Amino acid sequence: MTGKTLSESIDPIVRVAWILWGAFVLAMVVYAIVPHFLTIEGEAVAGIATIFWLVATALAAAAFLFRRWAFSDDALRKAVGVDDLAGTRMHNGETGRATGPETDATESSAAPHVRTGLHPQASLLGLTPRDRRLVALAQYALRQQIVILALIEAIAVIGFLHAILSRDESLGLPFIAGAVALALLFLPRVREVVERGKAWG
Repeated sequence: MTGKTLSESIDPIVRVAWILWGAFVLAMVVYAIVPHFLTIEGEAVAGIATIFWLVATALAAAAFLFRRWAFSDDALRKAVGVDDLAGTRMHNGETGRATGPETDATESSAAPHVRTGLHPQASLLGLTPRDRRLVALAQYALRQQIVILALIEAIAVIGFLHAILSRDESLGLPFIAGAVALALLFLPRVREVVERGKAWG
């Protein structure tokens, strides 16, 4: 299978990853702007700053830890069944990589471990088992990115709520600025993950 065909399968996932990242960041910016145009009557809610900061810190830590786990080699291999395939070969007494129909059949039997996710399964039929695993790896990276962005956006939402409840828009800006900074730090890693997967053979 040519590299171009694999690229055609990976590129749409990469584009989706960047579109989602941009949408999340744009939403965070909106959270910073909207309180400026709101006029809310009533007294400010007191004693919420400490709670909000604790929750925001916990969310930031969760994003860091989840990202570290989700993109570890162990998690990536498990996500696409690489360890299962290697275990099958060891159990069958295979010491090297064979070539031919028998090996293709063995690898094709590992296909259930490959989650097709957002990518239509029919479009994967022309790919080799190795390339299908790489596509599944890209989809896995996209799913984990969504989780991380959701955790980060929650910090921006807390800032928005803090600005509304305190009747002071400036109090929400540090939360939102921190969320945007985390988003800039946690850029999409789809292509990087695919390159790591290629090294597995």
